[in-house]
Amino acid sequence: MTRLLPAWNKTLSTHALPEHMVPQDVSTCWNSTYDMLKFTIKYCIAIDMMTAVCDFDLCQYELLPTEWDIAAEL
Repeated sequence: MTRLLPAWNKTLSTHALPEHMVPQDVSTCWNSTYDMLKFTIKYCIAIDMMTAVCDFDLCQYELLPTEWDIAAEL
């Protein structure tokens, strides 16, 4: 988290997106999955940039274009 948060904020500012933390999916909170998915679609360019940097060990979470399409359809 210490390495990721400054990189996340820098990525957001690069793309002129407002600073916002990624919402978490909480099983006891109604609609948290929907809120997380909606955020992910809005911030997809920043998420793609973060997952593309293998220094952060997030490469395994990188989505394919077809997976982004499916998420948008949901």
